[in-house]
Amino acid sequence: MLIVFGIGAPILIEWATLGIYQGVAAGNLSPEEVVRAEAGIACEFPQVASAGQIVTVQCGDALEIFRVADGRIVERWKAGQP
Repeated sequence: MLIVFGIGAPILIEWATLGIYQGVAAGNLSPEEVVRAEAGIACEFPQVASAGQIVTVQCGDALEIFRVADGRIVERWKAGQP
């Protein structure tokens, strides 16, 4: 029983703390990286610029503006046609 516990305990500890480490990693992304990862930008070569929490993405005539807080997109505005 001690052998099973000795092998199983480190695995359980790793699984229990994995979510904590992933949350920290997501919080370390810049607002621009968050938008690139989560927004699903449709054009091939978007022009991306950021100023603090605000990220703008221009694809041709379309303009999208994102506000990023705590490693996630909290607001999204669209203008123009893609």
